[in-house]
Amino acid sequence: MEDKILLTQEGYDEYLDQLEKMKEKFYETGMLKREANEQAPGDGWHDNFAYEDAVREENAVLYRLQVLNANKKKIKIVKEENHNDLVCIHDKIKLEMIYSDIDKETEIFLLSGSYTTKSDQEITLNSPLGRAIYLQKIGSIVSYKTSGKTIKVHILEKV
Repeated sequence: MEDKILLTQEGYDEYLDQLEKMKEKFYETGMLKREANEQAPGDGWHDNFAYEDAVREENAVLYRLQVLNANKKKIKIVKEENHNDLVCIHDKIKLEMIYSDIDKETEIFLLSGSYTTKSDQEITLNSPLGRAIYLQKIGSIVSYKTSGKTIKVHILEKV
């Protein structure tokens, strides 16, 4: 399931909006490139820093657009469920992050069905932590890997 991108219907709609905005940005960067080319004397691109900047931006936007299009095939829309004893989408969860026997931290996160987060206290279903806690029983201890380290998480309660 790790190769799948889990989104709610709302998250999928946001994803499609982001894809459309990236298509518009690609068109805009193409227009900027054309304008920079037309404003330059001579061959239109030699020693034209505005043109070079426009080409770099166009390449970056094109790459992001290609990634979004490729990832669209991996999206799986999940239903929003509500279980009192399981971690579900849109739940605020109090977690104890266990980095070692002496290094523990308690934090509250909102589990989101979006493609991207809107705040530091929000995690998506597709983050390592989100995947680890999604549909897990309140009170259980799960683990996930990030940056080569395994972190244990005690799911304390819904807030």
